[in-house]
Amino acid sequence: MPTSRPGLLALGTSLALALAPAAHAIEFSILGDATFTVAPSETFTVDIALDNADMTSTNGVSGTITGLAAGGIVVTGGMSALHHFTGFCTPSQCFAGIYASIAGFWDPFDLSAGGTYQPGDDSVLVVNHLDLSPTDSDGSIDPGLDGALDEPSARDVSIMLQATVPGSHILTVGGVYSSNGNQPITNTATITVNVVPEPGTAVLLGLGLAGLAGARGRQAGHAL
Repeated sequence: MPTSRPGLLALGTSLALALAPAAHAIEFSILGDATFTVAPSETFTVDIALDNADMTSTNGVSGTITGLAAGGIVVTGGMSALHHFTGFCTPSQCFAGIYASIAGFWDPFDLSAGGTYQPGDDSVLVVNHLDLSPTDSDGSIDPGLDGALDEPSARDVSIMLQATVPGSHILTVGGVYSSNGNQPITNTATITVNVVPEPGTAVLLGLGLAGLAGARGRQAGHAL
């Protein structure tokens, strides 16, 4: 039975989820395609950005993709950037911001790096960063996964998925950030996955026989 595993964001003790979201602009967004049409078990890649346009003060952020189970969607690989909301950078290194002090360089199958995913889970943790000092940087110079200082909307997460259940499925990218208690990230992003089975051998054979029969009928007609 699919299970849903919570993020690991914590600071000493568990932080309670706020009853009402505060106004903020920390958000996830999908880079490139947000709609995928795939055959069953075909691998597709989702690229995600994490931005903080209003420079909301935070010392932690945790994000998940949920809705995997309905589409029989499994994770085959992935990674996230080493830190977010960088304060300043030199030509060789970036400082301040929120480092991946818990998750490290995230991989969904590496428990030592903070991965908690197992095939069949309905959600997968994709960001889990925490720092003792808060930051209010907007991330405009975060290097992302590509190493280029081109935020906002640099590639902060890249995850590879496979879907097996035919139909249209919606995945949600969301989470919480830490600021005097966990606050929900209300600007969630969605991914649409359309799983379309390829025509079966029997169907193709039937179409072939129908075409052959039609051709023979036309030939017989010409012979009359």
